[in-house]
Amino acid sequence: MEDLVAVRADGSGHRRLTDDPHRDRVPRVSPDGHRIAFYSNRSGRYEIWEVGLDGSGLRQLSDHLGAESFYFPAWSHDGRHLAAVDQVGGTWLLDLEPPRHQWVPRYRAERGEMWVTSLDWSRDGRFFAGDTKGGGRAAGIFVESLESGARRRLTDSGESPRWLGDSRRLLYLRDGGLWLLDTATGASSNVISRPKPSRTLLDFGLAADDRWLVFVELTRESDIWLSRLE
Repeated sequence: MEDLVAVRADGSGHRRLTDDPHRDRVPRVSPDGHRIAFYSNRSGRYEIWEVGLDGSGLRQLSDHLGAESFYFPAWSHDGRHLAAVDQVGGTWLLDLEPPRHQWVPRYRAERGEMWVTSLDWSRDGRFFAGDTKGGGRAAGIFVESLESGARRRLTDSGESPRWLGDSRRLLYLRDGGLWLLDTATGASSNVISRPKPSRTLLDFGLAADDRWLVFVELTRESDIWLSRLE
């Protein structure tokens, strides 16, 4: 069971948005703060879904359309479009304004080329950022141009990039900590080091005004026992 919950920034107002045996993953709040896009296997395979912040209006937004599954939804800054990644690392785009059109492929990746595990849309609407793993190619952060469709790999490691408001710099996770990347120069600098050897920053969110960060921290704890063999 993997469900969605909502909570205010001060920790109050905790409420469950989904409550079922399906896997609801990677929620992304719309710019107007009223809708949440996520991917789920509730239709039998992973598709993009939407639900209101109050838990109402659950609906499916993708339906295969030439791809086996869709993952990692990303909102445009004006809330009029959604992007997503397919199972081979290609990006797709959906116009949310009526009349609603089908998902349109932006970057077509060949099977085995790469495995994209996150996606974020720059505030100026010109770029996607994501991270790649596997596929026989080097991992790391990439930037994709919506105008040309070309991708540039900027780092050899890291994950979960999030654009800052200037649409030039982004934050990303690496070595259990938080890093800042200048996409124009390719230079990276550490912002927050790994908290402790037993703790890792697993994911994070960035407020629209770039003033607040929220982190998900993975903590590993274990005990050591001594036993005498008789």
